[in-house]
Amino acid sequence: MISLLLIIPLIGCIYLLPIDENSIHAKSRMKKIALFFSLLNLFISIIMWIEFDSNTSGYQFVYEFKELSFCHLNVGIDGTSLYFILLTTFITPICLLSN
Repeated sequence: MISLLLIIPLIGCIYLLPIDENSIHAKSRMKKIALFFSLLNLFISIIMWIEFDSNTSGYQFVYEFKELSFCHLNVGIDGTSLYFILLTTFITPICLLSN
């Protein structure tokens, strides 16, 4: 789940690359695409919040990336960072709609 939170915005950025930003139609399409991917991240973070076990004190949804010899990533979520993730994924669509 945490890898999806990291990959979905990157997929959205790649999806926006070929769009020419000079026309009004293109700007509207770019906003719709960005809003879709940010709402997708919001739904994933809500699912993570539902599945989060608050009885444990350790990290949950741990993701370890060790495929490259020079890059090792260990990412996890604890009780405090879960609320920051929810806050970020909740504010992002609001910011996109207000722009």
